[in-house]
Amino acid sequence: MNIKEIILSNQSDIIRGLSWSPDGKYLSVGGYDEILTVWDVEDEDEIFVYNELTGWITRSEWSSDSKYIACSSYQTGEIKILRSDNGEEILSISAHEKGCLCLKWMVNDTILASGGHDYKFKLWDVKSGKEIVKLNCPDQVNSIIEIPNSSNIFVSLPGFETVFFNPFNPETLNRAIVLKARTPIHHQYIVSPDGNFFICLLKWELMVVFDINTGEIVKEFICPNEKWESFSWSPDGKKLAAAGIDIYFYDTKNWDEIIRIKQPVLDDSFFSKIDYCLWTSDSSVIFTSARYTGIINAWDANTGEKIMTWESGESKKDYVIEDMAVHPTKKCIAFGDNKGNVFVLELV
Repeated sequence: MNIKEIILSNQSDIIRGLSWSPDGKYLSVGGYDEILTVWDVEDEDEIFVYNELTGWITRSEWSSDSKYIACSSYQTGEIKILRSDNGEEILSISAHEKGCLCLKWMVNDTILASGGHDYKFKLWDVKSGKEIVKLNCPDQVNSIIEIPNSSNIFVSLPGFETVFFNPFNPETLNRAIVLKARTPIHHQYIVSPDGNFFICLLKWELMVVFDINTGEIVKEFICPNEKWESFSWSPDGKKLAAAGIDIYFYDTKNWDEIIRIKQPVLDDSFFSKIDYCLWTSDSSVIFTSARYTGIINAWDANTGEKIMTWESGESKKDYVIEDMAVHPTKKCIAFGDNKGNVFVLELV
C-alpha cells in the first residue's frame, strides 16, 4: 500500500475535537486557540472558520446527516450548534458551569447530550435549547458512550468510575449504577457492535469483558507488561485489540490470543505505552500510536504485519499527538498535534 499524506494547518495551539462528518467528506478541527475549522480534506479547502466560542474547543460532534456540528468550550461550558456548510450559528446553550467535556447527538439528532466539569450529565432539546434531563454524577463527566440497540448509555468519570443508566427513564436516573471501571482516552468501539458486551479496566493490569444484560464478567485479561492503556472491539465484532506496550488481538468467539505484536521498549517505558488503538470501518486495519513518541503505525489486523509507520521528525521531548479520528469509510486517519497541525494519512 502507498500512503497519501495531507497537512492541514491554520491553527496555532494544541489540536482537539477532531471529528469526521458521517458522510466522510469533511473534517472538523477544534483547539486551544479557540478556533473551529471545517475542512474539505480532499480539496484541502477551508469550508469555514468559527471563532465565536470563548475557551478551548475540545469537542466537535456531527449530526448523523452531516448537516450540523455541535462544539463546546472547555472553560465556559457553552455549547454552539452550527450549520456545517457555512458555520452559521443555529443555537447557543449555556450548558455547564465549569466547562463542557463531552457531547453526543441522540434520538435522530433531536437531542444533544453533554457532560461537564460541574459533575452534571444533561440532555438538551435541539430545537428549543431547553434542558430536559439532568443527572448529578460523582465526578466530572469525561465521555458519553452509547450502547447499540439500547436506550442505555455509559458515562465515564475520572479514575475508575463509569456510570450506567437510561437517560430517558426517570427510574434508572434515580438508581444509576456506578461501576468501579475505567475506559480508555479514546472510546471507539468499547461496546460490542451488537450492544451486548462492554470492555473496561477494573485495575490497570486487569481488563474485563462485561455482559451488559446480566452484569456478569465473561472474560478477564491480565496485561503481560505492566498495564493496559487502550482497547477496542473491531467493527465486525470478531476481534478485540488491546495494548499496553505490546499489541494483542483476541478472537471474541473463544477469547484466544490470535496475534501479538511486540513493540520496542524505550528507556522511559512511559513513552512506550500505546494510547490509541483505532480500527478502520472494514476491520482490516488498526492504527496505533504512543502519544509522546510522534509515531503512528498501521497494522494488518488479520496478519499482524506492519503496513506503514509515520514519524513526526520532532523532538520527543516537546511533541505530542493530541487527538485522532478514523475516517468513516476509508483506510484513513486524521490526527492533530500540540503545534496546531493536522495530518491526514490515507492508505491507497
